[in-house]
Formats: sequence, structure tokens, C-alpha cells
Amino acid sequence: MLSYVNSVLYYIKNADNVTMKISTDLYQFNVKDLLEFANEYLPTQGPLEYFVHHNTLHAYEEFNFYDALKNASSIYGAKTKKSLFWYQERYKEGRIQDEDLKRVLAVKTQGLDFDDKFVQELLFFNRHYRATTSNLKLEMFIKEVSSNLAQVPEKFREVNTFWDYIKKHHQKDKLINEVSWLRTKFYSAYFDKGVAYWNMENRELGLLESFIRYVDYLPNSGIRKVLKNEVHKLKALKGSSLEQRIEVLFRRFNVPSQFAHNLFVKILLKSKGWAALVKTLEQNDLNNPTKINSSLAEFTVIQMLFEVSCYEYLQAKQIVSEFDYKFVNLADHHLYYEYFFKHVGLKTQDYEKYLQLTEDLIFEIWHEAYEWNVIKKTVAVLDQHKEKPAASEVKLQVVMCIDDREESIRRHLEEYSEEIETFGYAGHFGLNMMFKGLHQAHFRALCPVSVRPEHFVWERPADISQEVSSKSKLGRIKQLFFYHSKTPIIG
Repeated sequence: MLSYVNSVLYYIKNADNVTMKISTDLYQFNVKDLLEFANEYLPTQGPLEYFVHHNTLHAYEEFNFYDALKNASSIYGAKTKKSLFWYQERYKEGRIQDEDLKRVLAVKTQGLDFDDKFVQELLFFNRHYRATTSNLKLEMFIKEVSSNLAQVPEKFREVNTFWDYIKKHHQKDKLINEVSWLRTKFYSAYFDKGVAYWNMENRELGLLESFIRYVDYLPNSGIRKVLKNEVHKLKALKGSSLEQRIEVLFRRFNVPSQFAHNLFVKILLKSKGWAALVKTLEQNDLNNPTKINSSLAEFTVIQMLFEVSCYEYLQAKQIVSEFDYKFVNLADHHLYYEYFFKHVGLKTQDYEKYLQLTEDLIFEIWHEAYEWNVIKKTVAVLDQHKEKPAASEVKLQVVMCIDDREESIRRHLEEYSEEIETFGYAGHFGLNMMFKGLHQAHFRALCPVSVRPEHFVWERPADISQEVSSKSKLGRIKQLFFYHSKTPIIG
């Protein structure tokens, strides 16, 4: 413990920045809790060949669909739904009809009907509406009706960072691009599964140690110089645990405990796909056939190093303003209630019954009306293709996976000829196996994610010596062109 304290003191002593100094008593957080929170709500995304069979946002399955959309949109800073204007355009095209809206309104509202002119006025609100000059009566109305709107839970709220207070936007964009390139170059090399011609050296030492060696070879200029300096400081914490290193780095941000979880996840989500991959490879060996050493804690240290380095770099250039942490504003409903006030509130004294039509509920109505129209059309098409009498002689039987992509082909085959009989079945055919194709480098699981493979299956050529010989010749030709095409002689 004493060596850890000495290391922290060394880190503080050698930190160039005064504003982002370490505070041990002002703001409290637990690194283990932060990592558990990140593990729960980071997307779960394995390598490309596995992604089809897994819900990457499984952490939101406990929520109502519309609440899950809002929560995920907030924490990831992502667009999770179509705009009202998009649905209204589908209405003009006939892909949503009056009867669809009437049906959904009857289910989701009390006493409102699509034929009511005020209901139609509200349903056709969208963000293209231009706000007008406000007045006291309007402001009081908006404050009264919007006070009881449901809010996204704080743990899913997005928090502001120093990136939001950079004075020169062109330098911000330049820095983001430069850091993204540094991240991508390292992560893509480290997590390579045999595609690259060269393997990263010393990858067996782990993610963080590989990154430290990667940084050692970077040019000593610009943001790279700052990053090298931060890595040098981190080396002073060599005897400490990963959690202690994360704590030292995270305290540099002086973030109040109220915002700690939000900022922690936001830093990891600077590399969304890589964060999801690291988490998945660490948790599930079946997604990691090449046994790449993956650690979310080590990944966190790397992400923190990048973030601290960027802040130090911006501070040195004096292009970032001082700021206080706060939650980023959620969807502003001020515009909708101004529209409501002008088109309903001022035109009828019975406006209160229309207040149930919030902007969120209007989205739900449009979305479900659109879905209902699709369901109607699908059922109508299926009704036109009723089961035909079986052919007296079946000339071809086809068993296909029940996956949506194969299902359309299966139906087409049956419609093409009465003499073709098809069956839908789980694609792994009950054989839970690890499979390696003839030209593949590694085995991969071919079975649902809920079961473990029990068998190993691989392809082999009929004439092994001939196959090996031809592949060897082809490999030598490829190697010749790859290496010698870089010389001045061959070009």
C-alpha cells in the first residue's frame, strides 16, 4: 500500500496540469462499482461472425420498449427512433392510413378520436414547426404542463465534458480525428484474428502492456508527445493494481460522484465498438477462438490515458474553457407545448383532455400505426398464398434454416413448383459443433449462443499433399509480390 501511495504522490508531483489535480476527499467513487456499471450497460458485441445471433443491447430488455429507446439514446448519445416528420411522410404515401391511427388511438388514449380536429392538429406536429415570440401566459402554461413529464433515470443521462467547451472547433475536429486514428491503429492491430500480414509483437503480454510499447514508438510531437508523457507517468504506478491506476487517472477529472458513472461510461464509449468487443471477448471464450488477451480494466486505463492527454493538450493551448459538470439536456418539449398552446389551448376551454397527447405518446401512436399497417399487408399477402394440395410426387426436398434470410428462399421454392417440398429447421441441425472450413484459420462455434459446442468438425481435401503443395506455391507467390513490390526496383 505504501508503494501505491508513493506512486500517487509521484504522479501528482509530475502532473503538468493544475486544474485537473487529484482530489482524494472532495468526490468519492468506487472503481469496482464503475466497472460493474460499464459491464452491465456497454453493448455486447462479439466479432463480426457472431453478431447476428446476439442482442447487443440486452441490458435494456427489462424496460418498456419506448423507455429503452430513450434510455439507450441518452447514455449512448445515439438516435434510436424516426422523427415524427418521417412517419407523417409515410402517411402521405399511404403506408399509414386513417384506420391505423384510429385503431391505435383507441388503445393508447382515453376518449380521443382521430376525427377530432384538435387530435389531428396535434398528431401532425413535427420539429419543422417554427417557434414564435414567447409571452408570460405561454411560459406559465408550458411550465405547468411539462412539470410532470417522465424523465430518463439519472444513470442513463449523458454528462457534459471538456469537449463541449473547446473554443476553436476546427482544432477540436482535428484532435478528434488524430486521436481516433491512434486508437484505431492500435486496437485493430491488437485484436487482429489472423487477417493482417504481421502480428503485433508481444501481444501475449496483454492489452495495456502492448499499448505502452506502441506509444513508445510514436513520434514525440503534438498530442503524441502528451500521450507519451502520460504513459511515462503511469509507469510510476507499476506496482499498483489496475483498479488503482484507473482511480488515479479518473480523479484527474475532478468529477462529482453524482456524474461519475455517466462520465466513466462516456469515456469508454469514445470507442463504442472496441469497448463492446473487449467486454465480450473477456466474458465469453466461445467468441474468442484465438485466445486474445482481453481485459475491460486494461481497456479502461487506455481510454483514460487518451482522455487525460487530450485535456492536457487543450489546456496547454488554452483553447478549452472552465466548466461545471452537468447533465446534458434531454429532448426539449418546449416547442411542442408552444404548438399545443396555439393550436388547442387558445381555441378550446376543454383543452385538458388533450394533454394526454404528449410528444412521446404521439411518436408511439405513429410508430404502432405504421407497424399495424405492415402487419395488415403481410397477413393479406399470406392469405393470398394459402396452402396448396400436396403434389402426387415430390421430386425435391429442401431443409433450410428458420433464419429470416433463408425463409424467403424456402417460400419461393414452394411457390415455384408443387413438386418441391421444404422444411424449416434450426440451422445447426442439433449438432452443436466447432467448425473450421478448408481455408479458415480458426474454429468457430456453429450453434445457438445458449449451448456449448460438443464436437469439432473441420474440412479436409481429398488429396492432402496436392492441396498443401498448391497452397504453398500460391503463398510463396503472394509473399513475393507483397514484400518485393515495396522495393524501388519492382515499385
